[in-house]
Amino acid sequence: MTPANVLEQLQWTRVGHNGFNKQIPLAPNSMATTGTRATASNSLPADVIVLDANGEDVIVAVPIPLDYDLESDLLDVSLVVRLESGTSLTVQPTAVTAGSILGATVLDLANVGTFTPPTATLVNAALDMGYVQANLSGLNFRAGSFVFVNFAAASVTGSGIGHVVAGLITYRSTLVAFAEDNRGNADDDTSTNHLNS
Repeated sequence: MTPANVLEQLQWTRVGHNGFNKQIPLAPNSMATTGTRATASNSLPADVIVLDANGEDVIVAVPIPLDYDLESDLLDVSLVVRLESGTSLTVQPTAVTAGSILGATVLDLANVGTFTPPTATLVNAALDMGYVQANLSGLNFRAGSFVFVNFAAASVTGSGIGHVVAGLITYRSTLVAFAEDNRGNADDDTSTNHLNS
């Protein structure tokens, strides 16, 4: 890692009185959708996910970072949504699925039954560029596991069309990446995966 890389990563770090919060931006092309995609308008330099019908989903795949602070267990996944045209619609996180890699190829997935969906976020002309948040704190996710968050559109009125222009993962960081029983810094450690050893 070069000094330039360190400085680049530090711009996403937020220092607080009880730890470090970090944000990882996600582009729309890193998310799946049952809706459609279109070229962004208003000079946004990206393709966007288009939500314009009840029940259309955005599925965000979130690998839990290796520097995730399990003791704090603070994690938030958000979509950045704006109203493109029409009157309004709502967007809400509805379900969370989690899994971990077992061995080389097995991915064990299960619904996270303790996740409580928040109130749906109204997306209308007053919401210039707002967050639709899924608070996943306190659900005991482990570094290196995978979380899939399902966001659904509903209550579309007046031909409302919402554009998902980006996503964000916010989490509490330890600032170093390691597994509890293997920090990966031994002189004879040549592995590249310190989670499954």
